[in-house]
Amino acid sequence: MVFRFPSQLKGDMFHSIKSKILLLVIGTLVMTTAVIMAWTLKDVSESLIASEQKSAQKANYLIRLYIESEYNNLIAHKTFTIETRKRHIIDTANLIVNNIDRYYEMSQKSIVSEAKAKELALEATKKIRYGNNDYFFIYNREMVAISHPDPAFMGKDLSNFQDIKGNYVIRGLMAVATSKDSGGFYDYWWKRLDDPRPVQKLGYSVYYPKWDWMIGTGVYVDDIEKEYGKELEFITEQIRESIFKMAAGKTGYIVIFNSSRKLIVHPAYTKDRDMRLDPLTGRPIIDELIDAAKTPDKPFYYMWNKPSDPGNFKYMKEAYVTYFAPLDWYIATTLFEDEIKQPANATVRKQLVIVALILILSVILSFFMTNRLSKPIKMLTEYVHGHSTINLTSSQQETTGIETLPSMYNDEVGRLAEAFLSNISQRDKAQKELIAYQNHLEELVDTRTNELNMTNKQLEEDIEKRKQVEESLRQSQSQLVEAEKMAALGGLVAGVAHEINTPIGIAVTTASHLQDVTHKLSEAINNKTAKKDELFNYFIHATKSSDLILTNLERTSELVKSFKMVSADQTSHEMRVFNVRDYIEKVITSLRPRLKQSACEVRIECPEDLEINSYPGAMAQIVTNFVINSLMHAFNAGDRGIITIEAIKTGDSLLIKFSDNGKGIPEENLGKIFNPFFTTNRAGGGTGLGLHILYNLITQTFKGTITCESTVGQGTTFSVTIPMALAA
Repeated sequence: MVFRFPSQLKGDMFHSIKSKILLLVIGTLVMTTAVIMAWTLKDVSESLIASEQKSAQKANYLIRLYIESEYNNLIAHKTFTIETRKRHIIDTANLIVNNIDRYYEMSQKSIVSEAKAKELALEATKKIRYGNNDYFFIYNREMVAISHPDPAFMGKDLSNFQDIKGNYVIRGLMAVATSKDSGGFYDYWWKRLDDPRPVQKLGYSVYYPKWDWMIGTGVYVDDIEKEYGKELEFITEQIRESIFKMAAGKTGYIVIFNSSRKLIVHPAYTKDRDMRLDPLTGRPIIDELIDAAKTPDKPFYYMWNKPSDPGNFKYMKEAYVTYFAPLDWYIATTLFEDEIKQPANATVRKQLVIVALILILSVILSFFMTNRLSKPIKMLTEYVHGHSTINLTSSQQETTGIETLPSMYNDEVGRLAEAFLSNISQRDKAQKELIAYQNHLEELVDTRTNELNMTNKQLEEDIEKRKQVEESLRQSQSQLVEAEKMAALGGLVAGVAHEINTPIGIAVTTASHLQDVTHKLSEAINNKTAKKDELFNYFIHATKSSDLILTNLERTSELVKSFKMVSADQTSHEMRVFNVRDYIEKVITSLRPRLKQSACEVRIECPEDLEINSYPGAMAQIVTNFVINSLMHAFNAGDRGIITIEAIKTGDSLLIKFSDNGKGIPEENLGKIFNPFFTTNRAGGGTGLGLHILYNLITQTFKGTITCESTVGQGTTFSVTIPMALAA
């Protein structure tokens, strides 16, 4: 009997009842504490963070109120400036009217004539300048300029003159002047004397009834805007200085910018614009701040650097953005997220320390209580572990003393000992049966191993036979492919021969007839009975016969050349440069006998100058097989179908599309059309090798690709892509 000391039980400490009770108590305490902490800490943390966020929003609100107050002051200043300018214009205009009235009085007193008085008044008015080179002008009742510093307008009728906004300038000024006794103001666009660009102008006109004149002047609005801009810059600088004195958190700050992305206020950046990208989204941060102004009550998060860590944009910031429309300003209050959470985190840490101390005291108390409860069970467990190494299959077994435990303990411990003794007896019996089964299993393994070796040997023989059959099948397939190619060439020969017979027969018949006519004319000449009309008719007849013979022989020559080139290329595997369109036309010419048997038309769409360096023989076979395939499978007898061959250059490749408007291919057959011996027209002479040969030529000889698209009832399109130049 071997006993295990407590030091040997360290690996099993977490399997003891004491450990389980202790873990249960500790787990309950931890879970209870965690739930309470999670419940309370979450509320506390959220409340503190919300308080910090409200503070940031409040700071943003106060800044907005401050800016709004300054803006109202700015508007009041602008209004005051405009009213002051208007008063100054009115006063100056009154002086001019008084001056003109002085000349009028001189004419009335006959000091000068009325014409001279008008001349002096107009000339004096023209020379007057005030403000920023501002001037006066005078128009008569017909709206003709009689006094104007710009010679371009002098003496001209400006009643229909319009500014860039479409306003009738002189009409408007005249209407204002004549409708009020003291004159009035009118807005329009006019150019300065030294600047050709139109500028908005605040015009003033007054009517002088004694001479029926309209006297006008005005101030350019941009002069007022300049004063407004200076005041705005002054107020902006005041706002900037005030904001720099404020702080949002320890390192937070307030940023102001406009919709043109120009920075108005920023404590760290002096650039007019900062288009730095947000690492989280890849967009400019300033654009995202503009979007955030649409929801001013919601925070916007982005990455930025800290003053203590410049240039390292990895710290999360939280911003609240509002928009002040009158100045087109965006006001952003920005704080670092860790600063917002810092008060909440400090409170959470304090609570965690307190809870940890309570938890430690609870664990110590639980340990002492579980130790007192588990001591009897621990004694039984050590006793049982001491007997775990007894050899239950030996003929002589040691007395362990455990047999007395059921009578000593009339509780769970006694019942446990009784159950353990019963298990020992059952284990002994099961172990003996297991040894016997293991011996029998070894015999079964030997037998099955021998059977498996025999099976493997038979399988190797079957595999070798299958390889021989597959090799034989490949040889047969190659022979069938060659036979198909030769059959196609033979059909081509037969067709060309039949096609040649017609022009040769016509040429022979015409030559024979010409020979007879020539022989008769020769006899008539020898007998001196030939007439002039007969000789003239002979020449006409001979010319027509010669033309007919030449035409048919040229047709024969063309057919022979096409056949020689195509047949030579199909039996040759040499690579050369050839014109694609010219070669396709020659192949179609050689197929004309077959095409005449159908009602189909072949259309070729290819640039005239398209050339490739490739295998013309293989190209001829591709064109031939595609055309024959369409004639056999796409159309029924008598169908007037269209077969289109389109060739275009795409980069370094040539794309050839073979299309027909025939019956189409069912979807379930599209994946099988390139397989050898697959055909849907075996009764019509199909071998199932045409497209298979094409596939091998395109992928192996041309190193290209082929795809097929088809819709039943609409037709089929084969797309072939091959290199423009193959490596030699």
